[in-house]
Amino acid sequence: MKKKIFATYYGEYSLYQWIEMILTREIVLPDFQRYFVWTPEKVVKLLESLDKGLFIPPVIIANQTSEKDNNLSNNYVLDGQQRLSAILLAYLQVFPVKFDDYSLEVYENDDNTDDSGNSIEDDFEDRKILKWNFGKVQNFYENECEHNIKKLKEDIMQNGHYVKFDDNIVREYKTTTTKIIERYKNIKIDKNFLKEHFLGFSYIKAIEPCVNNEKSHYAEIFRNINTSAVQLLPEESRSALYWLAPNKVPFFKPDFLQDVNVNNKKLDFARLLAYVADAYQINKSESRAKDKYKRLAKGYSLTRRYEEYIELYVNNVINNEVDERFGDFSTIFPNYEDDLSKLKETFLNHYKKTKFSNLVEADYYLFGLLYWQFFSKKQIDFSKSYELFSRLNKAISVHRGNKGEKNIGKLGAIRDRMKESIAIYEKYLGV
Repeated sequence: MKKKIFATYYGEYSLYQWIEMILTREIVLPDFQRYFVWTPEKVVKLLESLDKGLFIPPVIIANQTSEKDNNLSNNYVLDGQQRLSAILLAYLQVFPVKFDDYSLEVYENDDNTDDSGNSIEDDFEDRKILKWNFGKVQNFYENECEHNIKKLKEDIMQNGHYVKFDDNIVREYKTTTTKIIERYKNIKIDKNFLKEHFLGFSYIKAIEPCVNNEKSHYAEIFRNINTSAVQLLPEESRSALYWLAPNKVPFFKPDFLQDVNVNNKKLDFARLLAYVADAYQINKSESRAKDKYKRLAKGYSLTRRYEEYIELYVNNVINNEVDERFGDFSTIFPNYEDDLSKLKETFLNHYKKTKFSNLVEADYYLFGLLYWQFFSKKQIDFSKSYELFSRLNKAISVHRGNKGEKNIGKLGAIRDRMKESIAIYEKYLGV
């Protein structure tokens, strides 16, 4: 039997204790930790989960012996940096905005591909990944605030690198809305909240100090945490939301579309609904604005974030929430069963396709249909269906030729398809 080299301890601290440990450097970040990448919305979601007493995965701390002195050590955060940073920022009531943009190499190392495996690009101005982590606050607290928390809260807004956690964030982050800020204010992050809510930890420490063993072990833990997990498929990820409201599952997965495929994959109807719901609100608020479709899915252009965008819509529908991006589901669909029934009749009578060869074809055929009939409650004149479908097919051919196979998954291309499909269908609206 091998000798045990490491011991693991478990427990929890109040949020206030975590903040104190950050500021006093009882816990620090190792050099290999990435920067803070959460949006204000994710910060608020964490706070709401804490407020409701929901389970939050524990922080993993590793005790690393100093290379110079075996009697000294650092407590490194191996996992949980984003959670701890969010708690600290909520306490300080600020959000970092004025730091250098993170290197674009981060994106080159990501799997930036669409559903067809084609490379895509992000709108970098929409996604602010900054050279910031809570080490910046630790330095400011130590060097500028003389280890005074009250002074830290007063001074941190004066250095020009942060914005107050209020409506000012809406101007800095395109995916943040005033509703998110209201949710933050409703939680009331004060000293009592921080002392009454807890976050767990796992603490790993070598039984006998050995720098090389510790480094090797902790590096392996970090890699396992960040690389070994199998990413959930969209359907798997959304299933928990569907479970909350089984009666609304047919809205996202209507029976008459279950055998419809796109490039040999099942049609993702929830994806279509999210984009069209967004476009519908854009046209309601900016009907004459030039380049209005640049607002479509604003801030959600990395492939790994498209699913967040779709799930945001699914969540709003499931919970009957009014959202600035997607509108009020209950107002748009006071009786969605009837709307689905009419859509089913239209689809079965006029759309013979049960297979779309690619996403471009599906988008052109279905974006406009959903926008006008499903959301706008307009009738389409299918007496001219041959002409309508001919125009759609021509647009599909031109779009694929202009964009190229490598570019059809980019957000700009999706926006173009939405704009053109809506415009084509508009010419065939019934009286």
